Amino acid sequence: MFTGIIEQVGVVSNIEHYEDLSNLRIEVSKEFGMNSKIGDSISINGTCLTITKIMNGNIYTFDFNVVKETIEKTNLKYLKTFDSVNLEKSLMASSRFDGHIVQGHVEGLGKIKKITKDNNSFIVTIDLPEKLSCYCINKGSIAVNGVSLTIAKIEENLIDIWIIPHTLSNTTFGKIKENDFVNIETDIIGKYIKKFSSIN
Repeated sequence: MFTGIIEQVGVVSNIEHYEDLSNLRIEVSKEFGMNSKIGDSISINGTCLTITKIMNGNIYTFDFNVVKETIEKTNLKYLKTFDSVNLEKSLMASSRFDGHIVQGHVEGLGKIKKITKDNNSFIVTIDLPEKLSCYCINKGSIAVNGVSLTIAKIEENLIDIWIIPHTLSNTTFGKIKENDFVNIETDIIGKYIKKFSSIN
């Protein structure tokens, strides 16, 4: 489980696609890499993946195996060498809980429709698939590329989110462009409520 509070922006150092599996290598800082081990879960752009190999030195690299379904369902399929990715280690039981509950199970892709500057912040408008927008509410939580964000406005399948300067500086939102595809995970609490209400 994750919280959507990004710990570091990593860099893709290599990605290889095979018939049923892809291998993704991410470069991280020594501080982020220390105390990590093979088998640990890492959120990469909101996608929960397992470390399969670690190479350490002044710079650490983590290898991840990515199954075909994950590649097809997420924006990992668009990654190229030197691209930046949002990283978060899985939550420890003793950790402070910020953000909101993020499972690392990407449900689909949203498309950046518009980016509007507002002083030092930005308003990002995202077009969501209808199957995901039904779980969104005004002021509700949503994970976009693994970042815990608050929905400022919703109109049909379009949502607006505010990106503050800190988020711009510490996530890949500083490099995002219109028409980019972003990984979306809606709030799990909303999904449970919708399911239980349909049963009753």
